[in-house]
Amino acid sequence: MKKLIAVFAVVLSLALVPLVLVGCSKKSDGKKASENNTEYTITLDYMGKAENATVTVKHGEKLSKPTPLAIQGLEVSNWYTDEVLKTAYKFSNAVENSFTLYAKWADPYRYEEVEGGYAITEYTGKANEAIL
Repeated sequence: MKKLIAVFAVVLSLALVPLVLVGCSKKSDGKKASENNTEYTITLDYMGKAENATVTVKHGEKLSKPTPLAIQGLEVSNWYTDEVLKTAYKFSNAVENSFTLYAKWADPYRYEEVEGGYAITEYTGKANEAIL
């Protein structure tokens, strides 16, 4: 009887070891521990109007919208996942891989012709400063 109990205990412990190991490799949120430590590089492609930049984001976190940039009278109005600017990036999405975002440039100024040139009559952009 003692041998039967000992054999049963060994079999049961061998069956539980894989379950314990699998459970230890995941965090309580259901993600693998390695996913939570992974960092991804997001490239901000300014489409030749400014030097590209990179941002590092941890797995599952959200990318913050970049600070508005204004240059040569234009301002980045939105960010897209494709070079043809068809699919706008949703900053509410969790980051799960590295990727490139492409800047869409727009003219945030309204002008009025005046004697000797033009006057800026309205600014609809978001940048704190602009280089004209």
